[in-house]
Amino acid sequence: MKVLFLCAFANCMFPVMTEAMEICRPAEETKVYSFGFVMFPSMFGLSEFQIMKNKLVMSIGDEDLQFIDYFKTSAKTDVFRESDGNVSVKLTIKSVTRRDQGMWSTRYLHNGRSLYSPELSCYLKTFVKPQDILCHSKVNGGRFDINCSTNKVFPEAACVAQFSKDIGNRLASIDHTHEIFVEGTSSYFRTACHVSIDISNTSLNDVHVNITMYPNVTNTLQDLNFGEVKSMFYKLISADYHLINDYIELKKKSTYMTNVSSVNEAEHMKVNRGPLESSKTYNIYYLITDTPPDQTPSESLALVKENTVIVIAFICLIVVLLGFIVHKLVICKKLRKHQNDKENHFYEVIDSIQ
Repeated sequence: MKVLFLCAFANCMFPVMTEAMEICRPAEETKVYSFGFVMFPSMFGLSEFQIMKNKLVMSIGDEDLQFIDYFKTSAKTDVFRESDGNVSVKLTIKSVTRRDQGMWSTRYLHNGRSLYSPELSCYLKTFVKPQDILCHSKVNGGRFDINCSTNKVFPEAACVAQFSKDIGNRLASIDHTHEIFVEGTSSYFRTACHVSIDISNTSLNDVHVNITMYPNVTNTLQDLNFGEVKSMFYKLISADYHLINDYIELKKKSTYMTNVSSVNEAEHMKVNRGPLESSKTYNIYYLITDTPPDQTPSESLALVKENTVIVIAFICLIVVLLGFIVHKLVICKKLRKHQNDKENHFYEVIDSIQ
């Protein structure tokens, strides 16, 4: 009854919002979701209790705590009596869909009159976690750029970047682009985020980067709980070299090196570990990661073709070797037969002489 007194005193604003925000958390599509709340037996025993979505009755309970679910294939209501005499009600949505979005509420009905119900009153939003996140990174002049994208998310996604060491203050911007598409009867988004960092004065550093991509459901920090994290490790090397050889030998093994860029020249010259003029001093940035960069479709296709050629060549080699072995076996068989024929002829001659 404490909640009821507070509602009467405060016009039912603050307690209802507090309860609603706690109960009506966002629901992930295709997953199980439950509303749970405590009822007041003093009111429940005098009236009919209804659970509604957008004023459409989903479930009805009577004074004997018996509930009838109007949409049994998608939702189910369970009742539990607590030791303190209160009644706990749990409405379970078996598989959340976009249609479950809307205003969920409860009410008591007594003799045709609607009575106040503080148990449930909130707007439910659904979401889809980012899927198939791909990230590409490169050094572009004195900037370190990271691009991450997802092929499917709802609603549109947002990105948060976290860095190890004191590199956060170098963050220039995070830009987002969104593309909507329809799959089945629901709409989704393709989202890409671009993170750009100024590293023009960065010395040797091991940098851990976490990119969190999350659906912007409530536009609060709570949405981070529904996101996916892409973790990356980079080694940024900034040094002045008088380059005489055509490449710099790196001691770190099992790494993947991207292209590097000059930042001292007026026109940023792209360096692909090729020959440089020994008379010039270049400030070189290497971007090295412990994980290989994501391949583009053309690179993947080229790799598939290369692997196919290797497999075909290997099969041809095996066929040639098998043919050679079979040929040798046939020759050996013929030689052995010829030798046996000679021996038989010799013994026949000996027998005739005797």
